[in-house]
Amino acid sequence: MFISELAEKTGLTPYTIRFYEKEGFLDERYIRRGENNYRYYCEDAVERL
Repeated sequence: MFISELAEKTGLTPYTIRFYEKEGFLDERYIRRGENNYRYYCEDAVERL
């Protein structure tokens, strides 16, 4: 799912999600990068946040 979908499901802002990623709270287990370099989050990221 895209960051906007993750934000909607968790009630967090995209900025906060990116901050958590930068701080190491979300790592490569939860995030994949597409060919276009967009972040794709798995369903486990919802539970993690």
